[in-house]
Amino acid sequence: MYLYNVQLSILFISGTLARPERRFRAAFANALGATCGIASLVYIGKSSDIFPLFDGKDWETTRNLVEDYVHLGVILIAGLPIILHPMVFFAVSLMDPGSLILCVLIGR
Repeated sequence: MYLYNVQLSILFISGTLARPERRFRAAFANALGATCGIASLVYIGKSSDIFPLFDGKDWETTRNLVEDYVHLGVILIAGLPIILHPMVFFAVSLMDPGSLILCVLIGR
């Protein structure tokens, strides 16, 4: 899964370096796409009331950042080139969906 994210990041970075005049448009499209994906994930999770639990040491840092800093933690994690699904699962019980989606847009 991490390899898949690395490949997408390399494609995104090389695309923005090839056409630097379009980097702001590409960054906005990336942020908008991530925000729409998170919004649909939150909607599906809230409507079906099913959120899988991410247990284990791999997600401890994400869980601690979200639980300790709530909004600031979500913005920080959303700015990282990692998958956002675990952060959403941890943050959905601490934040309302609108502020979660806004924090992801700001972070991305």
